Amino acid sequence: MEITYLREFIELSTLLNYTEAAEKLYISQPVLSKHIKSLENELGFTLFDRNSKSVALTDFGSRYLPYAEKIVRQYEESETWRKEYANKKSTFVRMGLPESQELYEVEEHFQIFGKKYPEYRIDIDEMPSRRLKKRFEEGTINIFLTAMLVETDLDTLPYDYIEAAKGRIKVCIHREHPLAAKEKATIGDLQKERIILPPNDSVFQQLIEDAFFKELGYRKEFLYSSYSMALVLAESGTCVAILQAEALINVPEELEILDLSPEIDYTRGLAVRKTDLNEAERAYADFVKEQFR
Repeated sequence: MEITYLREFIELSTLLNYTEAAEKLYISQPVLSKHIKSLENELGFTLFDRNSKSVALTDFGSRYLPYAEKIVRQYEESETWRKEYANKKSTFVRMGLPESQELYEVEEHFQIFGKKYPEYRIDIDEMPSRRLKKRFEEGTINIFLTAMLVETDLDTLPYDYIEAAKGRIKVCIHREHPLAAKEKATIGDLQKERIILPPNDSVFQQLIEDAFFKELGYRKEFLYSSYSMALVLAESGTCVAILQAEALINVPEELEILDLSPEIDYTRGLAVRKTDLNEAERAYADFVKEQFR
């Protein structure tokens, strides 16, 4: 028995008009008539009384309608369950990764995971951090790499957070700059400087901007660039770069690295949905927890 034919029978029994029902079902009237006739032949009873002016359910059609509705409803429920089950058995880990690839320690574990679980595959969605968070909230990805302030109360988060590493924001400044002799540069010291931050729309960019706003009381204008270009510009003396510590690789000799005051301490790790993880995603989350225990 065709589920499609039952759906068409239910629709026609509601509208009692072949033309209107066919339009709503996006099929032609002759096709609808053919399907209803085929269903009647299979059931062995007529479902509708037809004449030139009207369509009405027969006694059998009226009595059979609740069963047809129940069959369609149970089929749709079983399909929903089947798809959910198939997703849980999926061998893909759908991982959200910031475009700026900010979370180095976590990324290094992709290959280790692949060797330990060759039956699973990590499928990476790479995009700006804010879009990643939106996709996570919408439920289109279940795991993504992120960062947050150390003082964040993890119990208040609507998802699980697996901490991978801690870090601190640093100031990169030309050694001939007046501030270069200091151990720390305050946000007040830097309020009139041209400052370049991590790539626009990154987690760290937001943490730094928020810290400046909290301290200064207004939104300072910043420049944005890749990590390598930020160091080049800071080396030229045209601006001050503020970056996370782990991004400071192969720092030019012309630069001094200072602490920022007040400090911006953060953690880097995985945001993991509490429910709806498939088998592969659960295995990856457990693997990361074990790695960073």
